[in-house]
Amino acid sequence: MKNIYHDQNIYRGELMLRPVEQSDISAIESIVTDPGITMMLDFPKRDYEEARTFVDWAARQWHYPVPKDRIFVIIRSDQIVGLIDLETLEEPDVFEIGWLLRPDRRNQGIATGAAQMLTEYGFEKLHATKLTAHCDCKNIPSEKVMIKLGMKRTGEPGKRIYPRTGQQAFEYTYERMAETNTVR
Repeated sequence: MKNIYHDQNIYRGELMLRPVEQSDISAIESIVTDPGITMMLDFPKRDYEEARTFVDWAARQWHYPVPKDRIFVIIRSDQIVGLIDLETLEEPDVFEIGWLLRPDRRNQGIATGAAQMLTEYGFEKLHATKLTAHCDCKNIPSEKVMIKLGMKRTGEPGKRIYPRTGQQAFEYTYERMAETNTVR
């Protein structure tokens, strides 16, 4: 199944990726204030105001001619179930992909489906030469998504420090290069 593009929205089957909007604050608050998610992020307060600040910033990114971060809400059955981001790295054709999913929507193929959609968007529409992703070595579900995306692990695990706790953990880096034999 291929992506269908309309404006900046991406559709495939029952999933839709749509740029973050101001009206998404309540749904996003439930995601970015979840303790299992915020331990990995730099959201010190975990409250509505912090969610609003994040949504303001994420929505503003879409107003730049070339956004550094393209943050989408993941919608399934007319509900926002997660967030997914494609961030431009040092070079304009190299991106990092990352996702957050509500705990009650995990292990349903949603993260994989959304990540496949955004990977295709990155290579087809943004002409990415490389996509990267990172995950805590203990985050087996995210690692499985990366593998399903056709990404390969690069080298030995690196280190990360969680901003909220100061806890040090090991992380994997995965990457996927653009296929050079495809016509653009």
